[in-house]
Amino acid sequence: MSTTLALIVLASANSTIPESWFSEPQSRSQYSVIDVYTPWCGPCARLDREVFQGDTFRKRRGTFRFLKVNADAAVGQLWQDRYHVVGYPTVLILDGRGRELTRIFGFVQEAEFWNRVDAALGGGHVEQQMLRLRRGELSPKNVVPVLEAMIVRGEPEYPAFRLRLENALTRPDAARLDLAFARYELIRHRKDYRNALTLLDRLRKEAQNRGEESLLKALRVPRLRALVGLKKDALAMVELERWLREEPNASGAITWFCGKQNFATKWAESLARTVLKEQPKSASMLDNLALLLARQGRVEDAIDALVRARQIDPEDDWLRLHEKSLRETGKSPL
Repeated sequence: MSTTLALIVLASANSTIPESWFSEPQSRSQYSVIDVYTPWCGPCARLDREVFQGDTFRKRRGTFRFLKVNADAAVGQLWQDRYHVVGYPTVLILDGRGRELTRIFGFVQEAEFWNRVDAALGGGHVEQQMLRLRRGELSPKNVVPVLEAMIVRGEPEYPAFRLRLENALTRPDAARLDLAFARYELIRHRKDYRNALTLLDRLRKEAQNRGEESLLKALRVPRLRALVGLKKDALAMVELERWLREEPNASGAITWFCGKQNFATKWAESLARTVLKEQPKSASMLDNLALLLARQGRVEDAIDALVRARQIDPEDDWLRLHEKSLRETGKSPL
């Protein structure tokens, strides 16, 4: 098996991938609520406790499909890449074809959450909302998700709309858009790591001055991506080690970052193995270990880690999912 195929297999190895979620027969008749969370995110836990375990959720449960996606797991990156998730928690409200109706970012109270869902169900998908923004039909309080959608799609009109609506934005909304701009327009679309780092450092300084811990956490990964992109390896390692000291439970996010960016893979492998000594049945950490091993060209070891992960968490049969690709290679994965 090639390294490329091993990485593809890994990416789809655990939990529900978008393609399988929307291929199920009932998907077209109901909208979906996709909760993208991380185990270390306080607002994620609060949203789960106060909204997804609330009375309204239980009463409405038969009207939609619900899925929780761990952003630290390999499958989480598939959902994040497809829907351009920029922070946690992010709840995606999608129609039966997988088109975005809206997204709810951060913790919101139960009543406000369902008000936003109901507004989205009557407002059309994001492309329709962009058209309404261009026509001037959206109120200021409803423009932020649409502006964010324009950023992640690389719409050239975003700067003009941002300038026009600047005075109507709250500081948290402005910071949210700046973070999305750095992460997607500068880092992903332009590969302009230098200007991205400048913007992210400004946001970090402002967040430090105001004690905004949630924003500081949201800035970590895009700032690390900028440092790695600029080949500032020593500074990136300092940030990784600081992250681990401040959030010991973030080892999943850290090892996934190193694997995804192909950075410090031996260091991250050591971290993953340390965690697995204490948590030998962590399928998500085994998936991360497999990615790190594949990045080092140790494909057979990576496959072994994947097999162990599926023995623990067999929810998705990755062999079945990739049977065609495996046949085309002419090689057995085992």
